[in-house]
Amino acid sequence: MEIALKVAYQVAKKIIKIKNLFARIIDLNHQCIDTSSTYALVYRHILRDEATFNDLVNRIQHIKNSSKLEQQRERGIRFFDSDIYALLMVSGEVKELGRVKQANSSNRFVFGYDPKDLIGTRINKLMPAPFAALHDRFMMNFIS
Repeated sequence: MEIALKVAYQVAKKIIKIKNLFARIIDLNHQCIDTSSTYALVYRHILRDEATFNDLVNRIQHIKNSSKLEQQRERGIRFFDSDIYALLMVSGEVKELGRVKQANSSNRFVFGYDPKDLIGTRINKLMPAPFAALHDRFMMNFIS
């Protein structure tokens, strides 16, 4: 019986050591999905702690979702700025209706304006005068 107790004590010490190691690794790199997954499995199968396992699974899912959103945003920015066509993103919000929110570098060649100079200006700045006036009326009708 004494040998079984010693072995149980050694196993408990090893589990605590593993738990502390994983905690340190996750503190160093909390975005690492593989480490978090292994840590979650330790909690589920060795420590039999379903609550902590579920918390870790939720954290892993959050990391995956935020990573996907970040990748999509990065891809969108790269696509927007790499196009040879002049691309503008214009606000559709009532307070900022018709104002340029984003412009790619091709606007410099097509319209002669630096993209930074276009941000915040009204889109009708890029239109010939008769169309600019019509556009203002169109926007007012759109709001009402």
